[in-house]
Amino acid sequence: METGKKLAVLGAGWLGLPFCKAAHALGWDVAFTQTEASAAFHHHYERWHSLVYHLGQPFPDSFLEGAHRLVIALPPSLKGKTNHSLAPFEELAAWVGANVNCPVLILSSTGIYDGLQGLLSEENAPGPTLRAQHLFAIESAWAKHLSNFTIFRLGGLIGPNRHPGKWAAGKLEVDRPEDSLQVLHLHDAVMALMTWVHDPFPGTYNVVCDYRPNRLDFYKLWNPLIKSSTQQLPPSEGLQRVCLNTKIKKAAHLVFKVNSPEDFVQNSV
Repeated sequence: METGKKLAVLGAGWLGLPFCKAAHALGWDVAFTQTEASAAFHHHYERWHSLVYHLGQPFPDSFLEGAHRLVIALPPSLKGKTNHSLAPFEELAAWVGANVNCPVLILSSTGIYDGLQGLLSEENAPGPTLRAQHLFAIESAWAKHLSNFTIFRLGGLIGPNRHPGKWAAGKLEVDRPEDSLQVLHLHDAVMALMTWVHDPFPGTYNVVCDYRPNRLDFYKLWNPLIKSSTQQLPPSEGLQRVCLNTKIKKAAHLVFKVNSPEDFVQNSV
């Protein structure tokens, strides 16, 4: 139990809120932000320090006061868009760097490798695409202002309300069928975050499971009738890409629990 220690999470959304619950269950005092006062916000308001916050707004000093760990789980883009200003990220990074002394974990994405192929480690340069460069610019902003920090580059998150079968069930064809997927289940994402919270370790890490299907095989798990698209599409950004996870498994002693086709089907309802 971690009784009496404070965890602050900026961005308690689909991943952040289950993470907050797991930390609270182990005795952490939790403070979190959301972009609106949702049902979950009100449900936990009395027990946790909750704050409605939008990136770019002035940040109240009291929210992070006394924090022993800080996790930045803010989405790096809005609904996949990457053409909005990087200034709010720069401003927040500068403020956190000047006001926070505890270890900081920043959640990023393996999308930083978009446009690259082959075996990709954390040492690879970012991909050439707009998305990859945008993610790299955000990571660089944090690195410029922080000294005690960790970056998790998460694979595509799967789990409740992100159930691939909901998409596949209504489709006859899948485009870019041979693209390799870097996936991570919610259960394993929370486990990785909790490992860091318990004993922080610095560095940049790819956090993806060992199971790396192509798009067609993955969606066929839920819809065996789905086929490859006959439409000719531009070269893919993710063809035959494998984001290596050796570094995170060694640093955090991780053994992924959802790590096979059967695991994803059983745990993605």
